[in-house]
Amino acid sequence: MLKTTALIIALATSAAAAQAPARLPTVPQARHLLEQAYAENRAAFLAKDADAVIRQRTSDFEATTPDGAKHGATEMADATRRLIASVNEWVQIDLKLGDVSVEPTGLAADVDQHTIRKQMRDGQLRRLENWVTQRETWVETPDGLKIRRVDNIRNQCVLIDGNPRDAGQEAACISRGVWKRTGKSERG
Repeated sequence: MLKTTALIIALATSAAAAQAPARLPTVPQARHLLEQAYAENRAAFLAKDADAVIRQRTSDFEATTPDGAKHGATEMADATRRLIASVNEWVQIDLKLGDVSVEPTGLAADVDQHTIRKQMRDGQLRRLENWVTQRETWVETPDGLKIRRVDNIRNQCVLIDGNPRDAGQEAACISRGVWKRTGKSERG
């Protein structure tokens, strides 16, 4: 579990500062903390350790999907367990931090995700490739940084065996430059 915390980094070293409230980390400090947290998250997914992935979330975790629906911690934990159970092999997991901001409510980051996995779907082993950008907000807890919220999910493209998951995915796949309307994935 991530033991380095924003609170430790932000605390002043003088005795007088011990009485003062903690300062927020700088953006470079926040980026470093989040890079460590995402490395742990990636390792948990690669190990197919759903419990480790879920432990990185707060008990009041919430994800807001593009349609505005809110999904709580229990629902998302169940979805994570189902996803990981269906993955035969992770081929690639890339998590790239975009803009990072330090807010009184936590550390927020835009994250570009690109994953490739071999997964059972519709009774067959399929190759799924997924791109998505979303904002994730992490908060300090006694156990280290944890994800509190995922929102602003956008520009998602899912290719199943080289083709968009559905017609609604085509525009995002084209804009990301990973699929052409010919139906053939540029990624093979």
